[in-house]
Amino acid sequence: WTMVFLIFVMISIFFCGSSLTLGSSRMVYAFARDGAMPLSEQLHKLDSRTKNPVNAVWFNIIIAGVVGVLYMINSTAYEAIVSVNTIGSQLSYLVPIVLRITVSRTSFSPGPWNLGRYSTIAGVLSSCWLLFTCCLFICPTEAPITADNMNYAIAPFAFIMILSGGYFAIWGRKWFTGPVRVINGQEVVLGDDDSITSVKKEKEEFASSSSSN
Repeated sequence: WTMVFLIFVMISIFFCGSSLTLGSSRMVYAFARDGAMPLSEQLHKLDSRTKNPVNAVWFNIIIAGVVGVLYMINSTAYEAIVSVNTIGSQLSYLVPIVLRITVSRTSFSPGPWNLGRYSTIAGVLSSCWLLFTCCLFICPTEAPITADNMNYAIAPFAFIMILSGGYFAIWGRKWFTGPVRVINGQEVVLGDDDSITSVKKEKEEFASSSSSN
């Protein structure tokens, strides 16, 4: 029975990994389509036969493999990366909720089903819980705290936030506008090729104007 149970666990892990690869590769593809990823022109391409973002899928698989190898080298570093991944996921939920209950509180248009007057209460409770869990994933899990069991998640998290925030503040905000473009007064979402071409053109224009100045 142990072997049967182990087989079920392995099958579950396989399908879980497949679903995560599916979701993360589409996010990489979407960011690359809008020019917000390194190697965007390659990562946003679709396979001519399957019409799937094969390059983005393999990109995610390679990154996951590198992280997996890191566990065999240093488990503490691996645990820090896993914690950062969870914190990033929590923050991705936190940001829209906070914006919804603050700056968009009066301008937000609710959908057909909503919590009505309880929306703000639910948003506040959700925000508090997400902040609490983010703090948990930064804290060490064992006592007494030593160099081996210390949770170093705050270090890579701070590095990523400073690097990405600095990149956007110094350079990205001057050309990146997202997938929405205005054509003849109408807001439209451009196709993949048009989007990446437009973003690439904006990059080139910004680079040429910077060099001339």
